[in-house]
Amino acid sequence: MNGGLIASVYTLAVSVIVAAVSYWFTKTEDQDADLRKLRFDFYREFVVAFAQMTDEHATEVERIRFNTATNAMYLAGTPEVLKALSDFRKAIGYRNELVGEQKQEQFIEKYTKLLWVIRKDLKLPTVGDSTAFRAEYWAASPPKSEE
Repeated sequence: MNGGLIASVYTLAVSVIVAAVSYWFTKTEDQDADLRKLRFDFYREFVVAFAQMTDEHATEVERIRFNTATNAMYLAGTPEVLKALSDFRKAIGYRNELVGEQKQEQFIEKYTKLLWVIRKDLKLPTVGDSTAFRAEYWAASPPKSEE
């Protein structure tokens, strides 16, 4: 009978440990999913706000939205995303002295890197490595002048 009691206590202890570990893993996964959703919302707002900033006639409201979205990324972005964001902001900033095609290539390079690390952070599917990925930026055509 003593052996039966020991087996019962052992079974109970293992059951409690398994339940606790299972709960901990589930809670961790839920927290990771919540954080990934939060990051997705920040990243999406950044991309949408940037899309409105593409022409040189962006309004003050659009510039404020873009800057707000950029600054908000510092709340939840990973260090890799924040480094790529900083590099991107420098590339599009007024202090960048490159012109023409060099500036455009640097823009595409930094934008591509930023989107790559965002996709990696969100655990979105990617094909190949970052060198095979190239972000093309699509903007509305400027309005045609009326003659």
